[in-house]
Amino acid sequence: MSSNDCTITKRKQIHDFLVNPKVVRFCIRFALVFLPLMIFLGVLVAVFLGPTNYNIMDNYISDMGSHRYTPIPKFLDDGVMLTSIMLVPACFYLKKIFDSKSKQLESINVSTKYTSVVLITMLIGMFGIFCAGVFNEDVGISLEPFTIYDLHEVFTVVEFVGTATAGLLIGIILVRFPNGIMEIFGYKKMPKVYPIILGLIMIFLTPILCVFFLLELPPSGPFWEWMLFFSIFGWLMTIGIIILNQIKNDEIIEKKKFHEFLVDPKVVRPCIIFAQIYFPLMIITGYIIAVLLGPGTFNIMDNYISDLGSLRYTPIPKFLDNATMLTSLLLVPISFYIKHMFDSKSKQLESINVSTKYTSVVLITMLIGLFGIFIVGFINEDVAISLYPFTTNEYDLHDIFTVFPQFVGLASAGLLIGIIFVRYPEGIIEITGYKNLSKSIIIIIGLIMIFLTPILTAFFILDLPPSDAFWEWMLFFSIYGWIPPIGIMILHQIKSEA
Repeated sequence: MSSNDCTITKRKQIHDFLVNPKVVRFCIRFALVFLPLMIFLGVLVAVFLGPTNYNIMDNYISDMGSHRYTPIPKFLDDGVMLTSIMLVPACFYLKKIFDSKSKQLESINVSTKYTSVVLITMLIGMFGIFCAGVFNEDVGISLEPFTIYDLHEVFTVVEFVGTATAGLLIGIILVRFPNGIMEIFGYKKMPKVYPIILGLIMIFLTPILCVFFLLELPPSGPFWEWMLFFSIFGWLMTIGIIILNQIKNDEIIEKKKFHEFLVDPKVVRPCIIFAQIYFPLMIITGYIIAVLLGPGTFNIMDNYISDLGSLRYTPIPKFLDNATMLTSLLLVPISFYIKHMFDSKSKQLESINVSTKYTSVVLITMLIGLFGIFIVGFINEDVAISLYPFTTNEYDLHDIFTVFPQFVGLASAGLLIGIIFVRYPEGIIEITGYKNLSKSIIIIIGLIMIFLTPILTAFFILDLPPSDAFWEWMLFFSIYGWIPPIGIMILHQIKSEA
């Protein structure tokens, strides 16, 4: 196969994953629950725990993502960022539906060029939403010495322009082909006036609210920005619900348990690949930004890992925070797949025999560790400091979740999996498909997983030279270090059994 054919194949695999109804359904359901919950919690925290009298008449939406107005800006920032990622499959799926149904039905006829423009504008909007969360108000202010324009405001404009344009284009489809829309999405008994009304709202409401916002009409500019925000995310959520109904009516998905979705190789494989690339890239980029643009001299001898997630040491703390949070979510299917793999192979092979109780403990410890990773990214150093007036613990919340459940959970999972590697090296080789691999290598990997983390923990606690910050970095690398080899082995196992 030529390199060009290989590229085409990879692109097709990525596209097929993005438009997979199981993936689309999960992502939409997640977004429908997650974003409203984050916005609601963010407003509550800002109102009751914020240093100012936060309200939608006087405060812009972005204020909810700044430490100047709330002790936990992560609710807004991470809420919009993760939602933008979750809506990407829905963007591709919407184009696929319009393209395929335009060929099958007489009641709708949308050109592929038109749907391509819809997809591009939606992706531009999602990119703007994601970047507006990364470059929040605080980050925008910290980067002012290095930028001409406020990056937060720039990406907010990209967000609104992209999503508003996409809404207008989709609204035109709804108004022009109401019968086709009802036929496609399974609302056959609904009067065609409903998609027309929805389409007109998508076409006219956002531009009208934009005018009200720009003219700062009464009651206030912030109020109309909130209305603009609700109008855009309102139609996004509505389209999501409509897509869910289409998937349900077409019976595209076999009724399977959620567990079967998590251990589906088509889900596990892209999660591993993305996590293997995304996490190291974010950590390296975050470190470089802290060294080159940070207010101090950032280095692993004097600075802890968590310092990468604080505005006191870097102008963009999102690199660490988002890397840990998103990676923890991507590793959830992998955790379930590891248990599934050991359980099934223990029944089929003589070279390995791991009890389901043991693998259940492995799964629990991994999930505890992943929960810790997510919370550590959410409650970073700055959030923990801003919560000092409301906590009575001797240690701040960030320190608590860093030690337990993150380090304890992942270290325990590594130890338990390491024992399996040492005890059943031939079974591991047979499972993963590495037939030419020496079993001594498997044993060495297992011994590293068992002993390295406790040794580095002792060095860190004893504060041995060169510094405790250095040993925390080594501890971090040892815990996260065993995850990539496991991921590579799982990828090879999935490929060998394909």
